[in-house]
Amino acid sequence: MRATFTLFAALLLPAAAAAQGIGNPVFSHYDFVLQGTVEYSSIDRDLDSGRQDPESSELTTTLFKGVVGIHPRLDLYVLLGQASLDLCSGDAQDICGEDGEISASDFAYGGGVRWTFWQGKHVEAAVGGQALWFSVNDRSENTSRTVDWVGYHLFAGASFPTVPYATPYIGVVYDIIDAKLKGPNTIDLEADSPTSAFFGVDVPWGNYLSLSLEGQLGDNTGWTIGVNARY
Repeated sequence: MRATFTLFAALLLPAAAAAQGIGNPVFSHYDFVLQGTVEYSSIDRDLDSGRQDPESSELTTTLFKGVVGIHPRLDLYVLLGQASLDLCSGDAQDICGEDGEISASDFAYGGGVRWTFWQGKHVEAAVGGQALWFSVNDRSENTSRTVDWVGYHLFAGASFPTVPYATPYIGVVYDIIDAKLKGPNTIDLEADSPTSAFFGVDVPWGNYLSLSLEGQLGDNTGWTIGVNARY
């Protein structure tokens, strides 16, 4: 049954097409717990640069998420890893310059918090937020272009802990993107459509490990896969 459920989720999520997944929005259920997650995410997002048509972007991240449960209803976490940004595909020379599309990667870091405000018999609900910072530089023979990126994600969601063999969750996320493209022009970029829905599942494997699969739907589409270890 567990293998069938995992296979179904793995086939379903790529059809949605998240960098930096939200993950299960509900707390860790322990006064003090350490949890480490390695996740890979990819999200397609339109960015508003002031032009009539938004700029297309794809952000891919490979992140380690370290979670500390400091209260049965409250978790804090840090994010460390790499971000890869592809920006300005298509006709966008007035934004990205004559060399067109930007494709670069660099170190990324961030953090977040989640707080559970409701515990029912079959449903638990939570709110939270997380942020990610990075700066990438794309150099060519003619020019050097830098993108300074700050992304804030505010979310609310629900988890269903009594479902057999897995813990599904759903929610909504509001993206605040504060990005700046420098050289040859300096352009401010923000999310064109900030609201999306996310859904996922945590599949336990033994006492300490679990597999996380997550999809994001709406104007921003993406997917995330992660492996969690809890101590």
